[in-house]
Amino acid sequence: MFPALLPPPAPRTGETAFGTSAGSPPLRSTLLALCTLAVCALALTACSDDDTIACGEGTTLEDGQCVPDALAPPSCGEGTTLRDGRCVRTEPPCGAGTVLRGDACVPDAEACGAGTTLDPDRRACVPDDQALCATGTAWDNAQNRCVPADGVSCGEGTRLDEDAGACVPLPADCPDGTVPDGDRCVIPDTICGEGTLRDPVSGRCVADTPTGPSDPCGPGTRPDPETGRCTPDPDACGEGTSFNPETGTCTPDVRCRPGDAVMDGICVPATDGLRAPMPTAPGHGARGLSTRTPLVWQLDPDLPRDATFTVQIARDASFQDLLGTFDAGRSFDFVPPGLTDDNTWSWRVRAEHSGQQGPFSTPRSFTTIADDDPRRAVVYQLVIRHFANTEGANLVDGTLEENGVGRFADIDDRAIAALRAKGATHIWLTGVLRQATGTDWSDLDPPLPPDDPDLLKGRAGSFFAVRDYFDVSPDYALDPDNRREEFRDLVDRIHDAGLQVLIDLVPNHVARSYASVVRPDLDLGLDDDQNMFFSPQNHFFWVQEDCALELPAGAWQFPGRDGTFPPEDGSPGRRVRVTGNNVISCTPSANDWYETVKLNYGYEFTTGLRQFDPIPPTWTFMDEVIRHWQEDFGVDGFRVDFAHFVPTEFYAWAIERARDRNPDALFIAEAYENLEGLLDAGFDAVYEDDTYDLLKGIYNGSHDKFELDNHLASIAPERRHQYVRYLENHDERRIASPLLMGVEPDDSGFGTADAGRHLAPVSYLVGNGPVLFHNAQSLGEEGAGVSGFSGDNGRTSIFDYWSVPTLARWARDGRFDGGALTPGERDLHEYYRRLLHLLQHPAATGDGYWGLDFHNRTEGSNYPDGVYAFARFAPGQQQLLVVAVNLTPDADTGATIRLPAALIEAAGLPEDVRVTRIFDETGNNTARPQGTLPRSALETTGIDVLIANQGNGVWLLD
Repeated sequence: MFPALLPPPAPRTGETAFGTSAGSPPLRSTLLALCTLAVCALALTACSDDDTIACGEGTTLEDGQCVPDALAPPSCGEGTTLRDGRCVRTEPPCGAGTVLRGDACVPDAEACGAGTTLDPDRRACVPDDQALCATGTAWDNAQNRCVPADGVSCGEGTRLDEDAGACVPLPADCPDGTVPDGDRCVIPDTICGEGTLRDPVSGRCVADTPTGPSDPCGPGTRPDPETGRCTPDPDACGEGTSFNPETGTCTPDVRCRPGDAVMDGICVPATDGLRAPMPTAPGHGARGLSTRTPLVWQLDPDLPRDATFTVQIARDASFQDLLGTFDAGRSFDFVPPGLTDDNTWSWRVRAEHSGQQGPFSTPRSFTTIADDDPRRAVVYQLVIRHFANTEGANLVDGTLEENGVGRFADIDDRAIAALRAKGATHIWLTGVLRQATGTDWSDLDPPLPPDDPDLLKGRAGSFFAVRDYFDVSPDYALDPDNRREEFRDLVDRIHDAGLQVLIDLVPNHVARSYASVVRPDLDLGLDDDQNMFFSPQNHFFWVQEDCALELPAGAWQFPGRDGTFPPEDGSPGRRVRVTGNNVISCTPSANDWYETVKLNYGYEFTTGLRQFDPIPPTWTFMDEVIRHWQEDFGVDGFRVDFAHFVPTEFYAWAIERARDRNPDALFIAEAYENLEGLLDAGFDAVYEDDTYDLLKGIYNGSHDKFELDNHLASIAPERRHQYVRYLENHDERRIASPLLMGVEPDDSGFGTADAGRHLAPVSYLVGNGPVLFHNAQSLGEEGAGVSGFSGDNGRTSIFDYWSVPTLARWARDGRFDGGALTPGERDLHEYYRRLLHLLQHPAATGDGYWGLDFHNRTEGSNYPDGVYAFARFAPGQQQLLVVAVNLTPDADTGATIRLPAALIEAAGLPEDVRVTRIFDETGNNTARPQGTLPRSALETTGIDVLIANQGNGVWLLD
């Protein structure tokens, strides 16, 4: 049994360049590149957006920083070369019997000449027991490497590199703005700003505090007692500094002039309070993206609500070769027209308001490739009752007036723009259809009185006890008599934003009180023969006992209930009907779906008898329901509730008719049985609950990663794009709800919102089917507290009027900018936004999947049990994604991930493969190159990765 995971602590970053020894720390970059970046970053604090920044020789300006120019590399010392912005050895002092792998000497048993043998302890060919360590070093058997020798020093112009265990050349010269200091280039004290000084350890400008530079590891780091190395320590930052998770160090808090704004760690001028937006996706330096990649930015919370945005896109970093300047309106994202294949693009965005223009954001770059794959469906579950309900008192069993309710009109252009910027492609408007409710709408025309209290679960009523298939709930309308028109306007707004609309189709059951005011001519059961339990011409199943319906008294009680329902009192013409969950009884239990009755599609569920000729009347009725929403309201598709309780023959007939009306109609089945049969009947996708349960089971100790690997390997390749992935929906407990050990997954949460940060890349990237995303999931909502019928079960109630606290803070009185979120909520929200956009990477929309767990789990391999990895790709497109997650309890972990030759061939990887980390558990989506290696090395040497405690990573190989 794989050990249970504890709730994740705050994540720490870490990674290694490929080719280093197993479990080793990252290779230390030369300070030549570091100092160049530091000087440029400081220079930018005084630059406006249009200033030309003087970068040192061999560097160019990218993303507001000076970075090494591969076409004109800075001067590296003899025997070294520039790789990934640092000088590394090309001819290291590898002894006989060793070869260079990446940046390290490793044993080569075949290389020992006559008179020498390979010493496994020393990792070298040794004559007469003398180790071949470099000058100034000696072999240490305990550490199994060359270490600095006591009392020796390196020659003039060299220094001792403790990582390499060798003397290496000092930098020949230092970039502009830096000076030599021993064995490194540093920023002179005079360059550091007021209140800061240069740290002699790190060479950075840090806050001038008593505890800052005196730390031998440098600010923001601490000694690791096991390795003796300096490791990131977010708690070590002094006053005036903040921990930077990307660099793993403390950096000075930027102090800008009044009115200026901080963007990417530098000051930019603001115009009349209009600060530059913050670009969030794609990540800077992203490669291999679709030509339809949306550009996404984050808003300044103080920005006026009616501000608009202008996006500028160019073919060069200086914005001289413009593709165009585009009006993005009030949206938070923009899909640029005219992008062509195999090009690198630069883009920036600015805000405008009342004739004033703010500064452009720091430019970002990305590279596109040829891409004909469709976008993956990202379905945002928007529960209208909760969405934008910001004013309720959240009283237990509160009325609509007391607790409030979301409205169609609340989902305005700004709200929809925020959902599109999140990465949504479809909006599932949950709970639209008029349901049984305790709210009295008798003053409407026609009147809608409240339901019999005995039929209610919650004062508001269950979304899935539908009282009129052709109507929408009056709760959600500003003018309840005009509710259908207000809903139609909402559909139009969503379509205008380029998104599609799904609503619920609930074919298995209806409310016991079903009675349509929109289509009374089609009411159900009017002509049923109640003297037959089953007839294919009946709409319902009828209990044949002479008894009256006795409704249960559960833990939740609504005033006025008496345990009876007169229309089913057992008198002639008033027989009892079978409940929605197939219970044939006059006395259903409190755990049954007693508020609903089952519909009859010509399938006798107790015997398996099927009678579909002639077509049963329920088929034609439900087809008219589908047509109504498609043609009269423009709905694009349906999430079908409990689909496996209805015969697949009906779906095959109905979906074909729906696609005659709209060839692109989307049908998603909530189903837990007969998945293959539903897909064969025409569904685009079905819920894939097994992966969800296994991921949660890994957390609570009821399952292990080997079960997960076996399950994912068992999914037929032709079905992988037809499974819906999720970590939350209204039926499941919130991710952040309490973790219960050893119970069935459905009875437990994940224990912390960070579990979503940990596991979402696995859940969402393991296939290319739709992703279902629950409202408030990105905000870490816990679903805690008693709201009414639901009790305190870790879910947000679908039965009660309620306001979701995190959603209310995100909506912020209709601004939908997250301005009232806590820093942790805002960070998690941004994490999910970046991840959902990563789902549209061509390698993630492709249908290639390859599990890497079994291939790497071999004797002697550096692939711990706590690591789980797989690859995603589009066949033959010369790129793939490696996704890896650390499931080891309470520890960072390193691993070497090798790729099978068949996978390398299937993806069509080039002869020289670049390795770039493009995502991690912090949400960092800036491309971080880790080097280039021969294609053949992927199979033999693999790539070395370091994954933070309960973290993850996504690497692009191209």
